Amino acid sequence: MRRSASRQDRKQNTKKWRNLLEDHTPHDPDLARGYAELLAEASATGRPMAPEQIESRRALGRAAAEHGIALSTVVDLYLTATRDAWPELPGVRAAQGVAELNDIAVAILRTAQDATVAITEGYES
Repeated sequence: MRRSASRQDRKQNTKKWRNLLEDHTPHDPDLARGYAELLAEASATGRPMAPEQIESRRALGRAAAEHGIALSTVVDLYLTATRDAWPELPGVRAAQGVAELNDIAVAILRTAQDATVAITEGYES
């Protein structure tokens, strides 16, 4: 069973992740808007992204293309942000044992994959 972080802890961690993502997005900090929250939610609940969350990533992919930001830069942003956020994600910090950590890893990687695919779809549309 997963322990959930307190509301205040989640807010503090979300602020850290947002700053991390902004540090990785010199072209347009909005490219990663909401991604920290998606990772935190996936790590804490294991749920996949909702359709509206996927669509928001597509819109960000379209915006990146419109701003002339290379797709490889956007993909690198998301993968780097996922890697860097990993140790601070609430589900990772609260994991009790290898089996639970494995389930959390699957959820986080699924979110990273879904977000990256959606951004790519938006970029190419």
